[in-house]
Amino acid sequence: MSHFRLPHILLRLLAATLALFALADVRAQGCTAAVYEVIGEHLHVAGLASGELVDDAACKRDPVQPHVTLVALAWNDGRESEYLKGYVVAEVDEDAGKVLALMTGTAVADASTPLVGGDLAIDTAPYVLAPGVRAFGVDMSERVSHAADGGTDLRRTLYVREGRRLRPVLKGQSMSGHWIIDLGQGLETRVHESFQVSLAIGPHVSHGRHDLLMTTRFERSDGKPSTRETEHITDVYDGKSYRAIETAAPWELEDRKNAGR
Repeated sequence: MSHFRLPHILLRLLAATLALFALADVRAQGCTAAVYEVIGEHLHVAGLASGELVDDAACKRDPVQPHVTLVALAWNDGRESEYLKGYVVAEVDEDAGKVLALMTGTAVADASTPLVGGDLAIDTAPYVLAPGVRAFGVDMSERVSHAADGGTDLRRTLYVREGRRLRPVLKGQSMSGHWIIDLGQGLETRVHESFQVSLAIGPHVSHGRHDLLMTTRFERSDGKPSTRETEHITDVYDGKSYRAIETAAPWELEDRKNAGR
């Protein structure tokens, strides 16, 4: 039995073409080559500067400082585990070619959050926590929400700039999600209940920062009104951070109800 083999040069061309498609998908998220170059040079990583090591990225201009680009970037930093990736959140001045503020860390990628393109987004809502202190958000999507039961679809982290450093003041806030509340007779008749969380700035101030007002609304996929009322929660700054609030699943509410009997 004969085996057909592509010439070595064709294999290399095919690999290069696939790499270009992958890179194009990442760059479609809004980051320019200049952003990768500035961050890569700042971290002294050539493969990051060229964009070759970038797995996922999102960029957006700061609405208050148009010369500043807000960046969230996950990259392959050569770790043995495929589930751990280098993670950078930054403020970059592309024209000046420099990083203004930075946070580096580790992102955990898995089946729900693979971080392979399109899982990161920048949120520039006016989170003015104090005079001269405006936060911005980085959203991380979760594509598979806790298997069949459902769960969180999107989490948001808010960052503030402190000198040359970016610091998270609200970590991993659940912003949306869904659950199956009726299995029905099959996939087409299943009923989901989804939730959406909105953030706003409250008038009260604690430890020099305004409260965050969280409003959670519920909706059923079959058009019927949800039995859950809109939830309003005030999140108070404790001097270091705000507390991420998880929206309780229906069975968790039932467990709490039973525990209180």
